[in-house]
Amino acid sequence: MIGDKILIFEKIDSTNEYLKKHYKELNNGTVIVAIEQTAGKGRYGRKWISSKGGLWFSILLKPKNIFSTYFFTKLASFTLVKILKRYKVYARIKWPNDIFVNGKKLAGILTEVVYEKSKPVALIIGIGINLNNQIPDELKSIAISLKDILNKNVQISGFLKLFLKRFNTYYLKYRKAPYALTRQWKKLLTFKEGDLIKFKNANYTIEKIENDYIIISNEIEKKKIFSISELEGDVKSEN
Repeated sequence: MIGDKILIFEKIDSTNEYLKKHYKELNNGTVIVAIEQTAGKGRYGRKWISSKGGLWFSILLKPKNIFSTYFFTKLASFTLVKILKRYKVYARIKWPNDIFVNGKKLAGILTEVVYEKSKPVALIIGIGINLNNQIPDELKSIAISLKDILNKNVQISGFLKLFLKRFNTYYLKYRKAPYALTRQWKKLLTFKEGDLIKFKNANYTIEKIENDYIIISNEIEKKKIFSISELEGDVKSEN
C-alpha cells in the first residue's frame, strides 16, 4: 500500500534525490516528505522553491514491470485536481505536469526512473504543492498557494493523507486501463484537442495531445511541440 511508511525530514536537498540514493533499502510505496527542500526541482532541472509551509514529497514504487512514467504523472495530476475540488478549488492541468488555478501555478509533478545497468528498477513520483508557504514577491504573478486561494491555512498532514488515499484508489482503478485515465486527464487540461491557437503569429489547431508532445496544424504545415515553453507567450486559445 502506497504510504504505509512515511519518512519526514526537517530539511533535505530533494525528496526525489533522497529516494534515488536509498531506494534499495526502502520498501515499495515508501513516501518521503520534506518540511523544506534546499534543492527542489521540476522538469528539465528547473528550480522549485520549496520553503516551509508547502507540501514536498516523493513516492517510491517498485513494480514488477515499470510501464510509462507518463501514467503516474497523469495519475498524480488527476488526483490533485480531484482533491482540490473538495476544497471548492477548480484547478486545471497545464500539459503535461503542472496544476494551475486562476492562471497561476499551484503544484508540479516530476516522475523519474531509476536504472541499474540500463534496466529500470524503481520509479519515483515527486510532487510539490504550494499549500501554506509564502510565495516570493517575484513569483506572485505566476504562482499561488492554496492558503492564498482559501484565505486560511490548510492542514498539511490531512492533505497528504487524503492524497495518498485517493492516489491508491485511482491507481487500482486505472492501472489496467491507462487509456481511461488518459481520457479523464485530457478533460482537465487547460487546452483541448480542437482548440484554435495562435503560435508565432500564425493560426493553428491543436490536432492531438500526447504524453510528451502536441501536434498543431494549419493549412500550410503540421508541427510537433515537445515543451510547453515553446508555447508560452505565443499561444492564445480561441475557444
